Amino acid sequence: MKLIVSFASFLLIVTTCSAQVDNIDEIYGRTPPGNPIDNHTPGDKLIRFTRVYYTGFAIEIVGGILIGVAQTGTHEESLTNGLTIAGGVLVLGGAIVQLVSFSSIGKAGKLMNEQQKRVSLNIESTQYGVGIVCRF
Repeated sequence: MKLIVSFASFLLIVTTCSAQVDNIDEIYGRTPPGNPIDNHTPGDKLIRFTRVYYTGFAIEIVGGILIGVAQTGTHEESLTNGLTIAGGVLVLGGAIVQLVSFSSIGKAGKLMNEQQKRVSLNIESTQYGVGIVCRF
């Protein structure tokens, strides 16, 4: 049982640290060598949202299972209380991870708005026909 609680705690810590480390390049102003303009695309941020959100959901499921196992009543009282508390902490931690994941959606939206301002698409007609003009 300690193994399950330890593993679930490890998942929670790794996910939380991943959320913080992901922005380290933005904090120090570094960009990757191949892309001098921007570190991430809006699609990358949306993929990150999905990954972090489902990790939080999985942590909540593990916490719910621990609470369910604790309530079967076939364990000692101290073990039941410990499982219930550990499950509750994991459910709360998973919910927090899910809430943190929504910041990626906001960042993706801001990035999309910035990119939309830089690029304008116009439909123009000329003597040769109708065409789409892209201005950067």
